[in-house]
Amino acid sequence: MSITDVVSSISGNWIEFASLTIGIIMYAAIRYIFLGERSWTSTFEVLHHELIHAFLALCCFCTIEEIKASRCSGGHVKYNGQGNWLIFLGPYFLPLLPLIIACASTLIAEPFSYFVIALTGFSMGFYYFSLHDDFHMNQSDLKKVGFPFSVIFLIPANIMAILLVTLISINGADGFGIWFEAIWTNTYDLVFFRLS
Repeated sequence: MSITDVVSSISGNWIEFASLTIGIIMYAAIRYIFLGERSWTSTFEVLHHELIHAFLALCCFCTIEEIKASRCSGGHVKYNGQGNWLIFLGPYFLPLLPLIIACASTLIAEPFSYFVIALTGFSMGFYYFSLHDDFHMNQSDLKKVGFPFSVIFLIPANIMAILLVTLISINGADGFGIWFEAIWTNTYDLVFFRLS
């Protein structure tokens, strides 16, 4: 239901939406046509994955001891403190780089904002294509939490994350309010519709 609300907000912002889409297509073309799946971009994808683990570990009051990222051997984050499902699953639902760039696009005036929106799309491609490679049954993070829970949680979490990044990119700072209102209203309607 929230997706339909978001689509209605896109209708008046075609240039922004086109910029976002062009950025995603550019990343896909560079990664798959020019560089290949196992290029040096894989190292950055692993690093981004591990930085999200580290960011959420810090948010959960853990201290980071070590971060490693390698194209060949993968990566890991070593931290002091109690690990939890949020830290383990973070890289699978938190598009940190796209969110940061989308928020930066709200601070830049037209016509330069279109370039930053395209950069947000590029980073969304970076995040979601690497997520496609990471999401498999042998992934140690998913095994720690349990694959069934991971699937049930991650599908709606990713939809909400994509909606948030898209709304911020297209509507600027107002995107936060549109996103929150769409999620809240539809959740409220769903809960009370089921109860009545």
